[in-house]
Amino acid sequence: MATQSPNTRVDYYVYALFRENGQIFYVGKGKGRRWEVHESEARTGVKSHKCNIIRGILSRGLKVIKVKIHEGLTEWVAHAYEVALIKAIGRSIDGLSNDTDGGEGASGHAHTPETRAAIAASKIGKRLSPEHIANVKAGRTGQKRSLEGNARHAATIRGRKLSPEHVAAAAAGRRGTKMTLEGRAKISAKLLGRKNTPEQRANQSAAQLGKKRGPHSAETKTKISAAKIGKSVNLGRKWSPEHLAKRSATRRVNSALHRTAINFSDATHSPTPLLEDFGPQ
Repeated sequence: MATQSPNTRVDYYVYALFRENGQIFYVGKGKGRRWEVHESEARTGVKSHKCNIIRGILSRGLKVIKVKIHEGLTEWVAHAYEVALIKAIGRSIDGLSNDTDGGEGASGHAHTPETRAAIAASKIGKRLSPEHIANVKAGRTGQKRSLEGNARHAATIRGRKLSPEHVAAAAAGRRGTKMTLEGRAKISAKLLGRKNTPEQRANQSAAQLGKKRGPHSAETKTKISAAKIGKSVNLGRKWSPEHLAKRSATRRVNSALHRTAINFSDATHSPTPLLEDFGPQ
């Protein structure tokens, strides 16, 4: 069992994972998001009795019940509680799926940058087996990421540039798929009121420069026409004051140019008066 550190932090806790029938199948201790790691391990195909139980629960469309039994503990006390609970319940096929009697390990351990780099290098070029991919997919089916999880994921990938091969593979995988009406509504609601940055607008303009859209098929033309019947592109749209000011300024300039052009045309094409029009000389 771990010895107590002189730096007695009290942010550790002891937790239990339950089957859907209320039976405990795992006891652990940790801090932070430690109790959420087990489901991630199960989804990525880790082989263990605990992960098999979790995969079974997820495959039935259920969630793993997690309960913190004790909180605000030092690591030493958390170890002691963990050992006592595992001993009281017992490790067996029908009992706890813990691999040990508890009391070992260091919660919150972080790998050094060198260790992380070595782990990453060891995984480069490795391909997951079809069975592994199927297990991960089955474990993630029906799961929804929390708002905090979405924020962490967005922060992780922000500014990352995908390789051309990755982009091509993603495009090939999505080609021919049709988005559901619910999916379209969610994207529309998410983009409503969002303004692109000047850099984004410049990138979009550069990407579209010189592109020509191919002719639509007869079926596509029919769908577009049917979708536009009785509708207006600007129906219900509210322009910002800045946009209205720009449009007004543009129209004033166009009107002035138009008037100038008309006046110039009248002056240029007006008939030249003849001498006899002025009477005898």
